Amino acid sequence: MKNKKWNTSAVVKACGGEWFLEPKEPFCFDRVCAYIGAFKSGDFILVRGDNPDSRGISYKALKKLENNFSGVISDDEEVLKSLKEIPSIKVRDNKTALLNLGFYARKQFVGKVIAITGSAGKTTTTSMLELIFASYGEVNSSKFNANLPYGVAWNLSSFNWCADYYVLELAIGNMKTSTALAHPDIAIFTNILPAHLGRSHTVKDIAAAKSNIFTGMSTGAIVILNRDMQEFALVYEKAIACDLKVYTYGAGHSNDATLIDYDQNSGRTTVQLFDREVEYLLSASGYHIALNSVAVLLAVAILGLDIDGFFEHIVKFKALEGRGETTVVHLNDKKIIVVDDAYNANPGSMEAAIQSLGNLNHQGRKGLVLGEMAELGAASKQYHLSLAHFINAFEFDFIYNVGDIWAEVNSSIDFRGKCKVVNYNHIDDCEVELRASLLNNDCVLFKGSNSSDIHKIVKSLKSQ
Repeated sequence: MKNKKWNTSAVVKACGGEWFLEPKEPFCFDRVCAYIGAFKSGDFILVRGDNPDSRGISYKALKKLENNFSGVISDDEEVLKSLKEIPSIKVRDNKTALLNLGFYARKQFVGKVIAITGSAGKTTTTSMLELIFASYGEVNSSKFNANLPYGVAWNLSSFNWCADYYVLELAIGNMKTSTALAHPDIAIFTNILPAHLGRSHTVKDIAAAKSNIFTGMSTGAIVILNRDMQEFALVYEKAIACDLKVYTYGAGHSNDATLIDYDQNSGRTTVQLFDREVEYLLSASGYHIALNSVAVLLAVAILGLDIDGFFEHIVKFKALEGRGETTVVHLNDKKIIVVDDAYNANPGSMEAAIQSLGNLNHQGRKGLVLGEMAELGAASKQYHLSLAHFINAFEFDFIYNVGDIWAEVNSSIDFRGKCKVVNYNHIDDCEVELRASLLNNDCVLFKGSNSSDIHKIVKSLKSQ
């Protein structure tokens, strides 16, 4: 089993195509690749032609690989004709072929699949699970934030069928297809927060859509729910309706795993796990990180694994780039601590990040650089206003924010004249003044939806 791989017979069967140029002899290979960033030498590659709505690596990118691949799958005959002696498969359309490859690969896997969904914390929890479960066996996990169906499919197509665990991040879009591909043995539901809201969508709609993760699970499979999240009752009922076994974690109720205490500055974390109290250290900072770790601990315990492995490795977990990573940069003779949480934002993740910095023991100044939160529908201004009031519970030395909505609600931030609060129309103006005003040992949190471009300031500072 440890040598089980894709072969030429399996790949043509899986994608539902036919040979355009059949190999002279059958051969094996490790992965099917549909994304240039994930390419490894020897991959069998899905290649798109000129159709921008197709899926796969572009023909232009393919030519740069200098034939360092095993074969090609494509729905573009001109692409296939140009490949000369490269084994190639013609399919009706790349999208269907990619999904078929994902379904086929998943059926070959006999280990445990853990899927994660939620409005925030998916990627962090995925990374944490990958780190922890690597101490119990081989783990393959989602890469490149590919958490929609086509991304789930190409991740599965590149995974080792003989691994012990798959860890997959699943987003809300087309969830029924994603979970059908993943067919999880365990689903972890981190939270429900205002995100991806249109003018006709509510938080309840988001909860119902994300609960579709349960439709791809077998009877008796395991669900781990955050007991404190919004719309818990709705999500719980959806899981029970699918005849799944539900476990809960959280802090505000009696759970299978309850966060009893967390000291952000020492990282000491205390959890009631079933009938025993356990304690461990976290290096990554933030209450939300601690809560994610409780979900991972519960998964380890449910699977009957030795939790000493969890204690040994969880302390090694570091916050991810764009999701709380802390970096020291040097601007001339000044040392600046950059907290990079700028990948995306919604009201819940904003509060978690602000609370984490607000509670941090730090000898220098603490400041916020905030962008607007997108996709909040008609209540967007109200969500920003509530966040302004939330900020008042902490002490910061400066707040720079970008966008029209912040300009409207800044007057609600009240630090009695002790905090500098400035709004900017453009991200470049914000960066210029920020750089000019930073002092040695400043600690600055950068947070905003991806569309706010706050991440561009972070990238610029890190380039120093």
